[in-house]
Amino acid sequence: MCAAVNEDQTHLVEYLQRIGFPLPADGSLPGPTLKTLWQVHRLHALNIAFENLTFVHHKLKASERPIDLAHLHKRVVHGGRGGMCQEMNPLLFANLQRLGFHCYQGMASVVLQGSFKPAAKPFEGLVTSTNLGDTINCMGTHQIIFACVDGAWHLCDVGFGGLGIAEPIHLQAYDEAAATNGTGDSSEGAQQQEAPEPWGVLPGAAAAAAAGCPGESHQCGSRFRLRRGVIGSAQLLPADQAASHPEALSHVGWYLQCLVKGQWVDVYYFTRTLVTQPVISACAEASFRGHPLFNNHMVVTKPLEDGRATLMDWLLKVRRNGVVVEARELKSEEERDGVLADVFGINLAH
Repeated sequence: MCAAVNEDQTHLVEYLQRIGFPLPADGSLPGPTLKTLWQVHRLHALNIAFENLTFVHHKLKASERPIDLAHLHKRVVHGGRGGMCQEMNPLLFANLQRLGFHCYQGMASVVLQGSFKPAAKPFEGLVTSTNLGDTINCMGTHQIIFACVDGAWHLCDVGFGGLGIAEPIHLQAYDEAAATNGTGDSSEGAQQQEAPEPWGVLPGAAAAAAAGCPGESHQCGSRFRLRRGVIGSAQLLPADQAASHPEALSHVGWYLQCLVKGQWVDVYYFTRTLVTQPVISACAEASFRGHPLFNNHMVVTKPLEDGRATLMDWLLKVRRNGVVVEARELKSEEERDGVLADVFGINLAH
């Protein structure tokens, strides 16, 4: 028991060092506060790239990828590598738990695909898992995390990639925040507003409110918000039935939205249902099976302080405050390896 506790604490300290978290000289660990949640989430996103190099180079099947926590710690924390959704978010989740946060895992259904086009059909339904050996109900393909601080719940996600958030977002719909001028008079919002300054509100929300955009989160050169809406197959109901149909009323959830070229687009939708790790692994296996993008193309991306850097195969793009400031085709393996190391911080030796 003591050995396991000591190992957990050692792994936590190593993880915090990996993401660049400022640890005090006395070796004390931060408490589960809103500031800690924001710092850990943001530093993870800024310092550990989303990447599928192992998946592409070794042509692994989803079920062949080792994603147990010990392997993730060795590869990402010790090895200086990044990862995909079902690698990044489990690592964040484990360390939020070690820090004492009340949190749990969920699943989201992606509604965007390549070039920010709507997906023909979000992946949901029954799948057969080689991990579980039976058929399960898959509620989505993308793992997410819910963390609670002072009674207020927040969406956490460091594993989405291109349109992913870099900081946690308070679970409040943008129209609710706008209706109250950003004061958050719901029970969750009121509790968050009462937190000691300057950490009563997440910086992304504070920046949005200062810009006259209550309910949004302005972070790393991008704008995000949450909305409530009908989800899943209930989206296919006729418009005149959507507001009152029993199926629609029982299928209401959250949508993460991002502002893209002046338009708010849905990135993924979710409910706050708790999902266990075996189900998450099974859904991940099903979603990556035959996935054309992640099976056939190198995808590496990481948020910057004011934008995002992305490498798709040989094309490097850097955006700052919504503007592409660099776009170039890499000419050689040597040049690409240099970009992976210098721009994305990836250690190719592991």
